Amino acid sequence: MTVTAQWIRVCLLRTTVASLDGKHMLEGRVRDVIASVLSVAPGEVPARLSPETVPGWSSLRQVQLALALEQEFGVEVDPNVIPDLVSESAIVDYVREVAA
Repeated sequence: MTVTAQWIRVCLLRTTVASLDGKHMLEGRVRDVIASVLSVAPGEVPARLSPETVPGWSSLRQVQLALALEQEFGVEVDPNVIPDLVSESAIVDYVREVAA
């Protein structure tokens, strides 16, 4: 990706995240991504993502979630942060931070 294309992508992403209708819309999008990766309804997303709360949860599932977040929000998820993205609120905070 050229520097110009990357710059345009960052600007579009910032506009997209900034134009979200408050915190609740971003939370809803994050919840939808999590639900899609877990193959559950958005209302069934547990507060904490772990082997104890999610049947079949694994490190592979964590990587799938990171990739889905990258695709949905156009951000790059730092591999070192993936183990910390274990709740909806942590993911929302991270997306906000990297998109700012």
